[in-house]
Amino acid sequence: MRARIAVVACRDRIADSLVDALSRSPQVELCERVSHHPERIEAAAFSRYDTVVCSPLHSGNASTGPDLNVAREICARLASLPLKHAVVLGSAAVYSPSHQNAGLLDESTFIPEGRSDIADGWREVEACSAQIGERSGAPSPTHTILRTAAVLDGEDYFSRLLTGRLAITYPEIL
Repeated sequence: MRARIAVVACRDRIADSLVDALSRSPQVELCERVSHHPERIEAAAFSRYDTVVCSPLHSGNASTGPDLNVAREICARLASLPLKHAVVLGSAAVYSPSHQNAGLLDESTFIPEGRSDIADGWREVEACSAQIGERSGAPSPTHTILRTAAVLDGEDYFSRLLTGRLAITYPEIL
């Protein structure tokens, strides 16, 4: 059976990219963006979907942290929906940058709280996402957390700066 996916994302660019990519998959029957406003998330509006993909990034600014209030409300509203799969786009920022992080970290790595507000916020989103589908009376959905990381795509200032040509000049020595 092919998936019927609702994309809940605060940022237009993320939502549009997800809908476009998922719609092209042969395993997807339907993929639509739905409102990220918690008051519009109700059982009737979601009855046609069996999967939800949620990105709780702030919509109005370039913050890399989640919008915790919206994330909490969305997860609480999705708790009563009978979904098969819940995917939350988290962030690799849960592994806050540190000189003590020597290379890749696995899921069992303990990262203490309080070192980074952004990392703590993403951990809270991951914890509250566990309630998605729990009060629906249906079997609990499969939960997936995708910890995304920033990439240089050439779209923003720093991306263009870091992927552009580099010229190095040396001072003239007399």
